[in-house]
Amino acid sequence: MYEVAKKSPAASEPARILAAIIPNGDSVYFIKAFEQPQRLDALSGELSQIVQDLRFDDRGGPIWKLPSGWSQTAGSGMAIANLECRHSDPPIRFAVTVLGAPIDNWERYLEENINRWRGQVMLEPQSMALLRSSIQEVAAGEDGRNALIVDLQGKRMVASSTASRATPLESMTSDNREGVPVSKSDSSPSMTANTPSPIQYQAPAHWRFAGSNPFRLASFEIADAGESGEVTVSVAKDDLEQNSAMWQQQVGQRLSEEENRIAARKAVEQMETVELNHHTVRIVQFGSDDSSDAQAPAMLIAMVPTEGAPETIFVKLRGSGALIDKEKENFLQFVDSIRW
Repeated sequence: MYEVAKKSPAASEPARILAAIIPNGDSVYFIKAFEQPQRLDALSGELSQIVQDLRFDDRGGPIWKLPSGWSQTAGSGMAIANLECRHSDPPIRFAVTVLGAPIDNWERYLEENINRWRGQVMLEPQSMALLRSSIQEVAAGEDGRNALIVDLQGKRMVASSTASRATPLESMTSDNREGVPVSKSDSSPSMTANTPSPIQYQAPAHWRFAGSNPFRLASFEIADAGESGEVTVSVAKDDLEQNSAMWQQQVGQRLSEEENRIAARKAVEQMETVELNHHTVRIVQFGSDDSSDAQAPAMLIAMVPTEGAPETIFVKLRGSGALIDKEKENFLQFVDSIRW
């Protein structure tokens, strides 16, 4: 199992999540903002009213009745829409996402999702009995089940000016949107460093942010001491068998089809589960079986569960085996810092 080296505590600042969880048939809608606490002070009541007034059309689509000063804007990636409150400058954005409802055990589903949010504001997980103190129930829509308003206050990490050269971190703050996947070689919308990432994270200073697009939550280029590589963050269905064959093919182009299958199977067998500070992730590495060939192409992948299967966040580090060995600690720290 990989271990994250201990480091000096990162600087932090107050942070708050104000969100709604709305069951509707076989779906669950989430409305969520991740902001500075004071910017959300006056919005809990308005969010409750939005949820209470929410209705759904015949196909299960939301029909909003928004207060004065609010507007609906287009979503991107996993977000089907954004609800923007223009009482503040800049506007406060609530991302709207929809996931499948659990087959059973609604209480456990709520507990897991709310505790995931608690982790995003650096709070310890709690039982559902204790979580009720941070939940307001709202009679909403026509489903017969109450919606929930969740209000969590804690803190989030920010860049520290005293970070050592071994673990320099650069804070990148998102705009609360969600997103989805693609490889650099795929045909996809253009991506530039001027496109902000829809997630929050802390990246090493020597990773150059290369932008995001509707398929990539973030992309970075690494150029250090003659080595080069890239890191990408995306969201996709967690189909390990299909994905592992594709990933091994991407780094094992000199191998036959059968050799790639064997190498992919071996990589999955060696996959590890890593307990980080804020996430429990699966780590798998693809590449050459020849450990003496440090310059052979390789790929290190971390799989981070999201708020509702089957979607998973995939963080990929591509480069030589030598670069992956060098960047592994930075990579795991980056993965642990991701918030959405």
